Amino acid sequence: MTAGARPGEWLLIAVSALFTALGIWMAVDAVGSRRTGIGVATFFGLCLATGIWMLWVRRAHRRSAEARHVEIVGSVPIRFRVRRGASLLAVIAAGLAVVGWAMDGSLERWLAFAVAALCTAAIPLLLFGPATRSAIVFEPEGIRFIESSWDLLVPWDGIAGARLVDVHDTLVAAFVLRDPEAVASALRPRGADPRTARRRFARTLRLVRAFYGCDLATTPSAYGLDAVLFLRAVETYVSDRAARTGLAPRGALRS
Repeated sequence: MTAGARPGEWLLIAVSALFTALGIWMAVDAVGSRRTGIGVATFFGLCLATGIWMLWVRRAHRRSAEARHVEIVGSVPIRFRVRRGASLLAVIAAGLAVVGWAMDGSLERWLAFAVAALCTAAIPLLLFGPATRSAIVFEPEGIRFIESSWDLLVPWDGIAGARLVDVHDTLVAAFVLRDPEAVASALRPRGADPRTARRRFARTLRLVRAFYGCDLATTPSAYGLDAVLFLRAVETYVSDRAARTGLAPRGALRS
């Protein structure tokens, strides 16, 4: 999880850098088709950026694992980061549009255009969809998960264990609860139809148990949080009752 770069990551970076340079050379010196060179440089440039990003994230996780002390600002909602995801989709859409333009008259051209169109269509859904109402709040009593149709407070003493699960190079925080039914009964529906909220939450539980083998799961990076530090903070507040008082609202702390 926090190990150094994998051989496959170095291979991706090396091959992508080689073909990106080749594409730039083709485009600048007009060797063959300049249009093809632009497409090659754009496609493998995206691959190179992906490889460098994967390497940077893995090294960041290794540095985070060495942290001795973690503090979280309590009682403040940590919102789902929609702008970062929308920006990423915009970059991918633009890159694939260039690739499609460069692949004149081929099946791959229309495939690139189709994926670019899907990414573009997903941007407003991400910016204005239900994800914008998602948040995590560290409170003295426990960690609160807020979704568009429900919110749930998981008491610190109700967490039996927490771990990180690596899902395609994305770290997911998985929680095992001491009494899942008791925690679920404290669910607070949001909106006009409580039955819909409870049904959606029950579906979420089934999916989490099927995919991760735990009771609850969240992706810290989606909220702009380092997954390793997030887990360290959860473990701190589960094991140290005294530390929980620091999660009170700032006004309460000053008084």
